[in-house]
Amino acid sequence: MGKLAALPQYLEALFELIRAYVQVRHRQFSNWSKILASSPALRDAAFSDTQRKLSRLICSRVERLGNLGGERVGCLIKAIAAKRMLARRSIQTSVQIGINKSSRNSGGIWEAHAWLDLGDQTILGGDTKTEYIKFNDRHGQSGANS
Repeated sequence: MGKLAALPQYLEALFELIRAYVQVRHRQFSNWSKILASSPALRDAAFSDTQRKLSRLICSRVERLGNLGGERVGCLIKAIAAKRMLARRSIQTSVQIGINKSSRNSGGIWEAHAWLDLGDQTILGGDTKTEYIKFNDRHGQSGANS
């Protein structure tokens, strides 16, 4: 029964991953960029243990399904999908985007990454040890593991 009970969340995650993929890949940035807006108040928000547990569970399901899509389903798409699922449950999160402070690829292009924060904790996409400079942070604080 446990696996079957999770099916609705997996279907919701699949829908949100497809929705985010279409928006990011096939629509103008101005049409979907509002989801990247972050309120400074979210960093200091208090969340219950139940909200944190549910957030981790949803993020793990989004991550698992997203990984099946390979490189086409990148970190930004996963972060947007999880953010929408959590918002539907009145859990406010913030999508963070940053560039790697110390590495460029062989073509001289900076490496970018997106992750999802719940308050001051990274709940999706924070499995890297690399420090990132946030695009949407006016103070230039490092992310993903700060």
